Amino acid sequence: MPAEEGTSVVLKSLRIGLLAGAVSIAALPALGVELVYFYDPGCPHCARMDLFLQEIAPDYPELEVIRFNIREPDSRAILEKLLAAYGVELGPVPLIFVGDVALIGDTFYGLEDEPVTLHGRAGELALEEAIQRAIAADAPSPLARAEGIQGRDLAERLTLPAVLVAAAVDSVNPCCFAILIFLFGTLLVAGRRRRILPVGLSFLSAIYISYFLMGLGVYS
Repeated sequence: MPAEEGTSVVLKSLRIGLLAGAVSIAALPALGVELVYFYDPGCPHCARMDLFLQEIAPDYPELEVIRFNIREPDSRAILEKLLAAYGVELGPVPLIFVGDVALIGDTFYGLEDEPVTLHGRAGELALEEAIQRAIAADAPSPLARAEGIQGRDLAERLTLPAVLVAAAVDSVNPCCFAILIFLFGTLLVAGRRRRILPVGLSFLSAIYISYFLMGLGVYS
């Protein structure tokens, strides 16, 4: 590993550790423009975001992407402070903070005067615009912005509306739709139309049980 890259990794780790411990990080040197990204392993939306960030990385060498696994306790503590610093509520992953913009699921805060929800390619272009703005303004790290802020515990943010919105967003899963279409198409071709309903209900039940067990932490 080159010396400069090694120094960058050490400084980033130090900044993250100090933020989690609520110690001042103002004296640490900036490492370019930082984008803080919270993801959930296995999340298809996060997988797409990973690919997008990898694609644009060569175009923005000054951009530092700091990733956090949202399932880790230390990550959740940092997320609480960032949510409070940006004045936004907890929502579905991916969660991204760069410059003055926060991306919660598919909704951008700080990009326009009012929150704006963008999906797919439109959302990627909007995020790239936010990155360009942050680089042009030499924006400070979101981690520095969250310094000294006391975030609310995530359990307090898990209100019924927040859970319902997150569930609605997560339910729009192209992978599940593709599997359902494949199953139904196979049954139609095989001339077994009567089995479509029981097969569909079985599939949905399996998805429900899997997500329920995941919520209980069985797979953690």
